[in-house]
Amino acid sequence: MVSTRDKRSTVFLLIILLIVIVVSVMIGFSLKKDPIEEIMKRDSVIKILWVLKDDDGSALFTDILLYNPKHNSRGVVFEIPGNTGAIYKESLGRTDRIDAVYFERGIEVYKKEIERLTAREGTIPFTIEISLKDLSTLTDFLGGLDIFVPYPIDSVSENGERYLLPSGAVNLDGDKLRTFIDYKADFESNSEIEGRRQEIFMALLAALTENKKLVLNKKAFDYCKKFFKTNIEDDDFYRLLDQVVRIDTEHIVKNTVGGNRRKVDDKELLFPDFDGRFLKEVMAQEVESLSNGSDSLQSKIVITILNGTEKRGFARNAKIMLSQAGYDVYDIGNAETTDYKNTLIIDRSGNEEKVRKLAEFIKCENITKESDLSEIALESGNEDITLILGEDFDGRKVVKK
Repeated sequence: MVSTRDKRSTVFLLIILLIVIVVSVMIGFSLKKDPIEEIMKRDSVIKILWVLKDDDGSALFTDILLYNPKHNSRGVVFEIPGNTGAIYKESLGRTDRIDAVYFERGIEVYKKEIERLTAREGTIPFTIEISLKDLSTLTDFLGGLDIFVPYPIDSVSENGERYLLPSGAVNLDGDKLRTFIDYKADFESNSEIEGRRQEIFMALLAALTENKKLVLNKKAFDYCKKFFKTNIEDDDFYRLLDQVVRIDTEHIVKNTVGGNRRKVDDKELLFPDFDGRFLKEVMAQEVESLSNGSDSLQSKIVITILNGTEKRGFARNAKIMLSQAGYDVYDIGNAETTDYKNTLIIDRSGNEEKVRKLAEFIKCENITKESDLSEIALESGNEDITLILGEDFDGRKVVKK
């Protein structure tokens, strides 16, 4: 028979074992790091790679969302066109479209290539993928997505499917959203189709923020989370989504990749300007602005660009460059004379901070206020800044060597 002393010893050991287990669990929870808090401690800017994929696994759009929850609820989006071209040596071993990396190698390798394109490896900690099928269902759950359809659509696809959409600002349900994504008008270029699809991401962000009370309801979140594939655990995704739905979607700044288009193996690829250094510079400055809580590099700035030289297409090329950086170029034209040696920034808004950011961005030190100019030079439209290009203006100065 078991003695009373042995029974007591056994109970005592079980109690000790239970205490050890409880303490171990508590220590485990205390040591578990919150990835969002870790990001906020390090650089304060949350960076998320969003991908919408087709039913066959191809990327329909790719966006990088930058957001600092501690400052003004302001977000910045970088659109990454699927035909962005480069020699993807490590992932594909060939020159191709960047979305080929996603299709062939998956999200983690894709993320690394996008990090190389925009900054450096390890700079985008979070990934969110959503399939077209799941987006359609989620759209209905959110009450539709508000999309601007530029022209009425009434066409029939090659397989006999009819596409029918009204024009204007419309609220699309899941089925209509698929129509908006799938149809291809005869007069649309591939870049126009991709640009149209990029609008879906902005509409999705807006719908999430408008329905944030619903989305963050625990039961609703348990339903919604299955539509998203992320690289973090469900609890962490909930906290991340809690930050995302705080973004002021009406004032998101959009940037995209710009460059030269040329065909490689019968594919039209977009090769970023200055070997991608320009894009990296814009990204770095946007992250810096978000980190310190200042206005975006180009926030609410309207610019008119005038060519003060005899170089043909000078203002047009500058417009392309600044538009790629997210600036709103109101108009371009020629200055009254073509003898400008130095580029001139005319401040018509009185906002010294905005003027300074533009001047730093294009490496221009020649700034004057509208009040210091003659009556003729005072003529202007709706711009905040008039930029007169001189012989010294060189887009290569914008990017770091």
